[in-house]
Amino acid sequence: GAFDAALAGESGTVFIASIESLSWPLQEALAAAVAGNMVRPRLTATIGTDPKAAADEGRLSSVLLSVFGGSIVRVPPLRERRSDIAMLVKSIVEDLRQLNSLPPITVAPDALARLEAHPWPGNVDQLRSAVESAVIVAGDGTVRAKDLPDFVAAPAGDAGAAVRRFRDAKRS
Repeated sequence: GAFDAALAGESGTVFIASIESLSWPLQEALAAAVAGNMVRPRLTATIGTDPKAAADEGRLSSVLLSVFGGSIVRVPPLRERRSDIAMLVKSIVEDLRQLNSLPPITVAPDALARLEAHPWPGNVDQLRSAVESAVIVAGDGTVRAKDLPDFVAAPAGDAGAAVRRFRDAKRS
């Protein structure tokens, strides 16, 4: 079926982000693949809402929900886990450094304080994007608050910060 090639491996993990956004036929095909023991790798998925509510509203197949039913783990949003931000930033920076063969990169206390204060409505994906952007803008191996994207770095009410930062980044 639709998932045979992706799920045919002997080991590993298949990750599906926002499983409720898969089309109904794909959800049913995935449920059938899992239920029919065709799935050998570990299957992991995310959902942006309560899985039962999504099934009740017709956005998630109840068959697919039953496949995952006993293995649902709720991970609180990042805004509820601010103590994880420093560790996540460190991990993201190290991943970027290794992936791009960069020298050591540090995150200044002012930048980390801003990152920890932000509500992160986009959770870890938004944090990763902000840190990646800051590493590129910083360019000197130290990420400072001024290097963070405007939605994180600009103090409330500083509408001109975006224009100034773009011009500064363009010049450098």
